[in-house]
Amino acid sequence: MEAACVRRRHLQILKQLVRTIDPVPPPKPYDCFDMIGGGGTDGRIAIMFGRVRKSVNECIDAYVTLSDPVVEKKHHCVNINGEIQRQFDSEDLKQAMREIIRSPGLREDVLLKDAPEAKCKVFVCATSRETSATARLTYRSPRGRGSVPSRKIWEVSRATSSFFDPITLGIYGQGFVDGATGMNNPVCE
Repeated sequence: MEAACVRRRHLQILKQLVRTIDPVPPPKPYDCFDMIGGGGTDGRIAIMFGRVRKSVNECIDAYVTLSDPVVEKKHHCVNINGEIQRQFDSEDLKQAMREIIRSPGLREDVLLKDAPEAKCKVFVCATSRETSATARLTYRSPRGRGSVPSRKIWEVSRATSSFFDPITLGIYGQGFVDGATGMNNPVCE
């Protein structure tokens, strides 16, 4: 949970930055940036800012709401055969993200693909379970390299999550694991 404390701090820094733009009311990150992205927890934060269009305060509250029930139920990391297992319950993360998506009135099955009027593009990085290559779960890019067709927001959130079971997406059953593994700084994506 050390990383969670760091993330809450960088959310506090962002809170101060948007207040300098306009203190009353501070703008949402969606209104300040052309693109927001990340992998792992930062990927989920990018979704909350860019696709669900939460304010910094709403994101901080959602982050705490998301973290508490999900990380409370810790599982063993290694099974009896020495195989690595999930640390946290994937179903809890799925349900928590669905609630975050529904909170502003979106359907829980809404796609990550941005709406046509979207000012801010969102991308989330995940690691292919089969090849260990980084994939971009995102809006359509002219480059197209490494992109995966748009999926539901909660699926993308699960695909980029470390310490959870891998998730299988799409008609070809492509598996994804932690997005931060291969892409701690996704600026090149």
